[in-house]
Amino acid sequence: MANERSLKGVPNQDFQKWLDGVSKKFLLLSNDQRNDTLDKLISCSGSHQLNHLSTRLPQLLYRDYISLLPQEVAYHILQYLPGHTLLDCCTVSQSWNAILQGAARVWWMKAIQRGAGDVVYYGGAARKYMMLYQQVEKLLDNCCRGSCFVDLSLEGHTNRVMAVCYRDGKVATGSDDQSVRVWDAHTGRLLHKMHTHTVSDLKLTPKHVYTASFDGTVACWELSTGESRYWLVGHTSAVFSIDVHDSGLVISGSSDKTVKIWHRQHEEPYLLTSLEDYHTEWVTKVQFLSVAESSNDLLFASIDKNICHVWCSDATGHCEKLFSTKKLMGLQITSFSHSKPGRFHLCTWKERELCNEISTYTFTRDSLTLVSTVPLGGDTPLRCQLLGAGDKFAALTSSSEIDQLFLFSFSQCCCVARVNIPLCRFTRNGATLTLGERSWLDGFNGTPPEGTVMAACLQNSSHVMLLNWKL
Repeated sequence: MANERSLKGVPNQDFQKWLDGVSKKFLLLSNDQRNDTLDKLISCSGSHQLNHLSTRLPQLLYRDYISLLPQEVAYHILQYLPGHTLLDCCTVSQSWNAILQGAARVWWMKAIQRGAGDVVYYGGAARKYMMLYQQVEKLLDNCCRGSCFVDLSLEGHTNRVMAVCYRDGKVATGSDDQSVRVWDAHTGRLLHKMHTHTVSDLKLTPKHVYTASFDGTVACWELSTGESRYWLVGHTSAVFSIDVHDSGLVISGSSDKTVKIWHRQHEEPYLLTSLEDYHTEWVTKVQFLSVAESSNDLLFASIDKNICHVWCSDATGHCEKLFSTKKLMGLQITSFSHSKPGRFHLCTWKERELCNEISTYTFTRDSLTLVSTVPLGGDTPLRCQLLGAGDKFAALTSSSEIDQLFLFSFSQCCCVARVNIPLCRFTRNGATLTLGERSWLDGFNGTPPEGTVMAACLQNSSHVMLLNWKL
């Protein structure tokens, strides 16, 4: 021990021999004894030794695996990080920034996952894909803030508005004041006004407005003159939904639990077929379905809260029921959406589990296929109403306090934006709310979309709210 205490200033050879001996004895100690030894050495150290220790420890403990790993392996790891974390990684070091600036495919994947449209990956510089991700992220953030929208109030009705319809830059509204008004969706200017009946649903065509009424009738009105062209009488209770087809057919669904098909290309339109005993609840939605392949047959759907039927009709009104969705105990259909050939969506509510689901179906003349069922999480309202769905997003509202528009991402399975709106009216047939242009549901291209987002009848008011994308 006396020799060890006199080591200060000894030749390096003797010091190295002493250090080797101490190291061998150190390795014979237990882990706790080693820790106690290190604590003792640290307590005896001065500033030079402590500074040396602070420099050496990071080198021993930390490894920059991203920089050390092969490039493709590093890219594979990075693709599992959220996009906002990748942006933070760009600021860690120059080496990390260089790696991420070369990770074109990673940024392309992040942009697609976040909600970019169908952008084909061509490789090349990562910056364009990184910018696309940042633009989509900013657009979603602006949706939540409401800064990318401008709202208009359509005022003129003198009683509550019960139906609204959008087509080609125009909005039609039907009210309990027994009138229909047609507005320019971009400016809010009144274009047409006509005296009708009470309106529960309506459809707008280039020359006509078709209205369904609580009085059990369906009517057609000339846009240019406001005069009635014809009336369709046959239902024994309120008509909740109508749709029209270029072939000259009109379909209607009613609280009398029937679906009726009418022919309108004659001076005296007439009833072709009445579909009875297929629905046990109110028929709240009917809609013609477009198919991918060309056919002389017309497909349409009829929906009540328990089941969805898909029908095929020819020009004479002869109908054949092709398919029906499964009727399950405790499962209720809250809404239906169809905007693309060969595909439709059903939003359902599970009473026992207290959760919503969106089911996607594809169909042809010969088949109906359930493609996917996506559960909606706790960040969406109970008993959702589906306004529309595309490849990337679904637009939803609640069915009670309708004061927000929810944007649900299919790829992320969560709500990515909530848009605050005035309190809106709810009806079982969903006619009080409608989406405008729907292309943005297939994904964003980095710039705000154009046109109308939605139109909605306000609660306890005769006004209609129109929400447009800000130019």
